[in-house]
Amino acid sequence: MAPNTVPGLLRAALTVVGVSVLAVAGPLTAAHADPGADSTIDQNTREVAQISGEYDKVHAALASTRLIADTVAAKLAPLAATADPLGFTLKPAPFATPAPSRPAPESVQDMASARGELDAEKTRLDALIAGQTQQETALAAKKAMVEAATAALVKERQEATAAAERASRSTSSGSGSSGSNTPPPNVSGKAGVAVQFAYAQLGKPYVFGAAGPGSYDCSGLTMAAWGAAGVGIGGHLTNSQWAATTRIDRGELQPGDLVFFYGLGHVGIYVGNNQVIHAPQPGESVKLSNVDDMGGYDGAGRVSA
Repeated sequence: MAPNTVPGLLRAALTVVGVSVLAVAGPLTAAHADPGADSTIDQNTREVAQISGEYDKVHAALASTRLIADTVAAKLAPLAATADPLGFTLKPAPFATPAPSRPAPESVQDMASARGELDAEKTRLDALIAGQTQQETALAAKKAMVEAATAALVKERQEATAAAERASRSTSSGSGSSGSNTPPPNVSGKAGVAVQFAYAQLGKPYVFGAAGPGSYDCSGLTMAAWGAAGVGIGGHLTNSQWAATTRIDRGELQPGDLVFFYGLGHVGIYVGNNQVIHAPQPGESVKLSNVDDMGGYDGAGRVSA
């Protein structure tokens, strides 16, 4: 066993998880609550995005801890199979005159020490996994609760303003427009493929965890758009997509870039003219929005295509 391998892995896991635990335990920052359904929907949208970001962190940390635990278990298995892994006889044979007391061979001592260390690491990792699983479950439940309340508000608003919404969709391609009558910009290369794909999804419903073809969540849409161009962008997590892209300034945005909001809890694909296509929240559909109207801007990332 390489020196410090297991403790080093454990320290890394604790560092990652420690950040997640603090983030989950701390209060979520919400937008100022003004009267009216629209204000509540906006506030809930930001809260869901923040919860999603924390869920992604805990989910990734849990996967990392489980990988470390599997490594520890694999190292422990041959040591736990026998108390005497090298085949030495540590007890005198029956009826034999006891031999003078002497320490066990050094290699056996090393094995016993390694087994004890691995047992301790396994116990710690098991506790860590239990805690992370509990956090993941709690965040998922909180997210579902806020999403359900938001969906009900959105439905109520849509029913009350159906005529206005239809007029808005037919006349506007700006912020909040979910119609697909706006032609995509003329963009070449793989970024153009991703942008055209995103335009083709306008009007499709938001569904958490969905990545097409009939519905999407925010990171599912961006993943599918760049996937259509044959490019991977880190998987179906906003944090992973942030890590997989190169940071660019706001003034450098080009069609195909990813734009992140609300503490990396939300992502959309930039399509030019200061607009993004994104899948916003339950009860709404994939739509065009003005970056300035989104709020909570974190930054942008360029995909290496």
